[in-house]
Amino acid sequence: MLKLVWSPDGKILAVSAGEVLHLLESDDLGENLKIEMSSWAPDLTYAPDGHSIAVVDRDGVLRVWDAASGELVQTIQAHQKSASGVAYSPDGSLLATAGYDAMARLWELPGGEKLGEMIGGTFAVPAIAFTPDGASLAIVNGNIIRLRDVGTGRFVKTIAAGSPLFTIAFSPDGRSLASGDVANTVQLWDMASDASPSVEIRQSNYTLAAQDGPVSGYDALVWQVTFSPDGSLLAAACGDGAIRIWEVESGSLATTLSGHSRAATSAAFSPDGRWLVSGGLDGRIILWGIMP
Repeated sequence: MLKLVWSPDGKILAVSAGEVLHLLESDDLGENLKIEMSSWAPDLTYAPDGHSIAVVDRDGVLRVWDAASGELVQTIQAHQKSASGVAYSPDGSLLATAGYDAMARLWELPGGEKLGEMIGGTFAVPAIAFTPDGASLAIVNGNIIRLRDVGTGRFVKTIAAGSPLFTIAFSPDGRSLASGDVANTVQLWDMASDASPSVEIRQSNYTLAAQDGPVSGYDALVWQVTFSPDGSLLAAACGDGAIRIWEVESGSLATTLSGHSRAATSAAFSPDGRWLVSGGLDGRIILWGIMP
């Protein structure tokens, strides 16, 4: 499994591949830096200022690395079971982690003190995401997404999908939330709704088929959803190996990028929106041109 993320300036592509973190030059994918890790890492993220990279691993450990030197600057035992997700708050003052201990936790930076924790699910929290304003954290539990206030931990909004979810992403303006599930489905949810925290939002703006194949089994997993920087496009890394891109305003399929022989596990738009990079279970990294 490959997980990919661009540096904020778009010059470096960070790739988690097994127990190795590769930092690649984005223009030619040449290796800039290689960091050996002690455990397989399912998620990583750049700090908003680009100076550090946070990685979580199957031992439940959160590590922060200096993005320029590769020096390990922080180690936190974040979860008692495997960690599943990590996210910086938009201002870089917090890190959120999620794990298979059914918890989501907040860590204050730069010291790494635990600021709070939230019971995220009954078994595992596969995905988390900060709202673009940093006020709330979205936490996945089965087919439910709960938004909690970062300061108080109180519920802000609840979304109920039809199938268990695996990935979520906010649009840059925060007005939409995309989700991908285990049954070939991508949904786009309206975050501008005034629904009270006790009312579940059950109707999405769009329900999109992530492939034409079966709606169950390994191939039906949507591994990642991500918005383009201007919010006009939504991409999904799909279990059949394709990257599908939709126009957000209309919900129409813009293009299907086929290049992976096995499941596509990661997709990320470059900060300028001109490129999309994908990684898959076939071990390939593919750079796609999106805009002229």
